[in-house]
Amino acid sequence: MIDFYKMNKDIIYVIGIHILMPIAYCFIFISTLIVPLLLFLNEFSQDIENPLGLNIKTFVFIFFCIFIMFLFILRICILPCVYGYFEKKSNNIRLKNFIHNLKYNYLYRLLILIIIEIPFLILVLRANTVHYPPYLERIELHALLTCTCDLLGCYLVLFLWWDIQKFIKKIKNKT
Repeated sequence: MIDFYKMNKDIIYVIGIHILMPIAYCFIFISTLIVPLLLFLNEFSQDIENPLGLNIKTFVFIFFCIFIMFLFILRICILPCVYGYFEKKSNNIRLKNFIHNLKYNYLYRLLILIIIEIPFLILVLRANTVHYPPYLERIELHALLTCTCDLLGCYLVLFLWWDIQKFIKKIKNKT
């Protein structure tokens, strides 16, 4: 078991990051629900002024907005950083081949995007044929939409990052 982990630890890290990305997106969604709740609960508390002249409601709102933006940017930028790191530092040949194919083969890119969207399409088709209670259908659809759109957006940013890098290299080589 330890040998399997040592041989495939890079792949396990990449899969773990792919699992954590939708969780981060769900955390962003939950955080956007918490901000109005905190502001509503704070309506009944005293307006305590801090040294900066901001009341607590304003401070909490600004903090959560900055936190949500930070998570959103981190979630989108993590794949270019992770794949760039593993492209250079990984000893796993399968992972390097996967990244190379993803970076240079447009058909492979399209295949990955289709594979990411298949669970969402299956759920949408199933939701139209099977009658769920409305709240269950919404929760399931939102959870799967969150996971697939999160991965889809991250991969689109990754592909755009690689294409911009290729374009910049091409411009530098011409000069």
